[in-house]
Amino acid sequence: MEAFCHCENNRHHVKEESGNICYLEHARVYLERQSGIRNHTLELRMSPQSLYTYFPESQDQKVIEEVLQYHRGKIEPCPISPAVQKCVYEIAGCSYKGTAKKIYLQGKILELVSMFLQEHISGYNPENVGIHLNDYDII
Repeated sequence: MEAFCHCENNRHHVKEESGNICYLEHARVYLERQSGIRNHTLELRMSPQSLYTYFPESQDQKVIEEVLQYHRGKIEPCPISPAVQKCVYEIAGCSYKGTAKKIYLQGKILELVSMFLQEHISGYNPENVGIHLNDYDII
């Protein structure tokens, strides 16, 4: 997959099976994709004010503000953990209708936000996932 995201006069390469995070205020964003190739895109938008309503504690809001300021005005790759990937597939494959769908998707989006914040705080690294055996484990 070859895709580019144009935002505020910057062109960002979007890699296959990648996640990206950005915080943009009043900016036009364009996604350019290669023709003839099937693409799946999931875009979630939430204002900081909406996000803060779910985190009423001032300490939580401080962490969120730090994360938003860190990502302000730029599009950066974001590692996709297996848990995040599963949640994205559940959002994309939701078959509910009406109010049930709205409630389900709101819950899944908050799940994604909380996973992202936790991974951002704890420093998730996809290379550290898996079983690592040392000599004592093998014996």
